[in-house]
Formats: sequence, structure tokens, C-alpha cells
Amino acid sequence: MFADVEVISNNTYGYNQFTYSIPHKFKTKLSIGSFVKVEFRNKIIDALVVNLKSKTEIKNPKNILKVSNFTLDNEQDLYCKYIALSNRLNCGILLHNIIDLDNLRKQNILKTKSVSNINFQEFNNFKFVNDNVFFVSSIKQANELSKNLKNKLKIDFYQKFGGKDELINVLNNKKYRNIIILSNNFEKVILNDHTNYFFYDSNSPAYKLPKLNNLNIVESSYLKNHIFGGKFIYINEFPNLEFNDFYKFNIEEINYGIEYYFSNNLKDNLELLNHKYPNKVFKVYSKETFAENKNISQHDDINNKEVNTVIISNPTISSKGLLNSYKLISLLRTLNFCIKNNLKIIIFNNKKLNIESSLNSSSLTKWANKELETRLKYGPNKLLKVFQFELQQKLEDSNELVLGPIKTESGFKYEVQIKLSKDVNYIKFINLFKSLNKIELTRVRYI
Repeated sequence: MFADVEVISNNTYGYNQFTYSIPHKFKTKLSIGSFVKVEFRNKIIDALVVNLKSKTEIKNPKNILKVSNFTLDNEQDLYCKYIALSNRLNCGILLHNIIDLDNLRKQNILKTKSVSNINFQEFNNFKFVNDNVFFVSSIKQANELSKNLKNKLKIDFYQKFGGKDELINVLNNKKYRNIIILSNNFEKVILNDHTNYFFYDSNSPAYKLPKLNNLNIVESSYLKNHIFGGKFIYINEFPNLEFNDFYKFNIEEINYGIEYYFSNNLKDNLELLNHKYPNKVFKVYSKETFAENKNISQHDDINNKEVNTVIISNPTISSKGLLNSYKLISLLRTLNFCIKNNLKIIIFNNKKLNIESSLNSSSLTKWANKELETRLKYGPNKLLKVFQFELQQKLEDSNELVLGPIKTESGFKYEVQIKLSKDVNYIKFINLFKSLNKIELTRVRYI
């Protein structure tokens, strides 16, 4: 018998599995999800068994040296695979970098299982019960949240530094009932039935880990809740409909004081602005690039302290009755940033559209449900991950896991769909990643 393993390392090694011979004394102890010691590149290292087989083409494979007394159960193994496949990684690199094995092995399926999204005002009025863990995306946010909650809740600990040492005693101290910690420590927490898990400002891009293909801790939390349960509460300006199965949300009513200009094109809108403020110079951030204009001094960073105005051109949040929740979230985050920093908001549009009215209209619920319906049917969604890539020439070898091609102006577009389920063929998709290792795969978020 032979075992294919993934080494637990800060490297996917090109998505390769490595084959080792199973000594007779270990044959009854090994299964998929077992941890073993192997000799790899002249070092003794830990590895995860991902496949067992009776034959191999490798001549004289090395023996497995030792078998751990711990094996991932079906749910724990599935969670690793879900996160790996969602982010074009493998389990080995996840177990080295982000998933805490000691805690994962203790994680069981819970009795409670719920997901909800609330706005920031609802969070401020929230009646806290039980124990509470608050995940935040930065040290600055941890400090701000602790101040915000101090009159409502006794915070036993909030993270002041980014190091691991300060958390060791906290997570093991049962007297600490309410804690605020960085989101990259999510995998160090063992979920239980008597704790609420809050993800504050859950749409923040700071929840992503660039070194791990932009793995999003929030997405991981939805998958963990799907498998193990727990009471998860996400605080945001609008729920990410890619990860949710239903829509139930109250958009916070805010008077943004938006100044609108309506005309057929950008040039005419600028002339309207110049006519209204002939002697005023706006220090502007905008995604649009403006031609030289005496009334506008443009900056390319919204965080620039000189910026006093944000101009948004032709914002759209829906098309043909279908919401684009990513665009809506981006728009709301920009508007809220302006309010927080006292920036003037100007919207140029080629049709009469009142953003504030649209946000509070009954149509928004219809659009959101239509997006959810479409996502659940075609993806991408919580359990259906979609990747695309484009080549100048057609793929030489066909693969049942690759859809396409679709002819484009610049070449041929292909798509890979990964349906996360108990039957997902992890090895097949890892081998696909291996065959496409030199091709840039893009994760699809929009529909």
C-alpha cells in the first residue's frame, strides 16, 4: 500500500502530492486525513495523507516513518479541502500558515447554527448575552471597538499587538467572556454553543490575506459555519450575497447630502459644476480622470488629507432587475467614508437617479432576492466557486473539469466550477491546479 501526502509547508510545491510506502505495521492505522512523519528533501517533516492506493509508478518510494495518533474526521478534513479549493491552495500550506491543527482537531459539530447580518446602528443597539468574540481586521479597529463597547459590555481583552503570544493565555482562559481579536486569529478559536461570534465591518478588504491568494477570513467563516455551526453575526453596510443563502437586512438610513448633476456626458456635468461654483476649487478624488479644469484639483488617493470632495460618475447597483451587491457595497463604503471624514459628495449621472431613494425602496429587496436566486442557481456562491482564465491559443489537452472555450477578441476564455460538497473530488481539482499552475486563474465574484 502507498500513501499520497501533502507536506505541511509554506509552499504548495506546484500542487504536487508525494508518494510514500506504508510499512506493514502502519497499514491499519492510516486513512485519508491522517498525519505522518516523512523524510522530505533530507528533513523529517509532517505531512497530511490525502490519498491511499495499492499501486504506484514510483520506483522505491521512501517509507512513512511515523503515524500520528490523530486523524482529521470527515468534517475537519472537508473544511480544510473547502478552504483550499476555494482559494486555489492545498491543505498542506493552509495547515502551515492559517489553520491551527490543535484547535481543528478539537472542533466538533455544534447544536446551534445561525448566520445574520446587521448594520452598524443595529450593532450599536445590540443587547449582548452569553459570551462574545469580536473579530476585527486591524489593531486600530480593535482599539476603536473596545472604546465603542465599554459602556455596554465588559471587555475582558482586546488585541493591542499583532503577535501570537498575547493570545495564548486569553483563548485558554474561561474567565474571559468578551474578547476582541484580529481576524487572522479566527482559526485559533474553537467554536462553541454558548458564544456569539461577531465579524465587525465584515466587508473590509483587510479581512483578505494577500500571501494566501487573498484568502478571505469572512468567506472561511461562512464555510466553517456551514460545516460545524455556531452563531455568527456580520456587521456591515450590506451583506455579501456571494456568501449568503437568504436576504434579510435593514440598510441604515443616512442623509449623505449628495449633490447631483444630470447631463448626457462627463464634460457637460463638469460645466454644470463650474457654472454653479465659478470661483471654487474642489480637491477631488474620483475614479474618473478629468481633463484639466480650473475648478478641480484631482488626487488619486481618497485618504489624501487634502481631498475635500469625492465625485462619483454614473453609479450603478443593478441591471435588468438584478442587484450587483459588490458594486452596492463599494458605493456604500465610499459614501460612509465621506460622511465619516466630512467630505463633500458629488454624483454625475446621465439619468435622474436618487441614490438615497433607491437604497430605501422596495425594489432593492426584489433586486437582492433576484441576485441570490441567480447566484444559487449558477454561482458563484458559498458552495460553488468559479475561476476563469484566458489563453491566446486553445488548450492542447481537454479536461472534463474545464468548461469552454468561448472565443473572445483576444483569445479563448475557459471556466472552472468547483462545487463544494461531501463528494468533492479534491485530488482531481488539485491535479487540475497543477496542470494550470503557469496560467493565471482569476476568481469570479460577479454574476
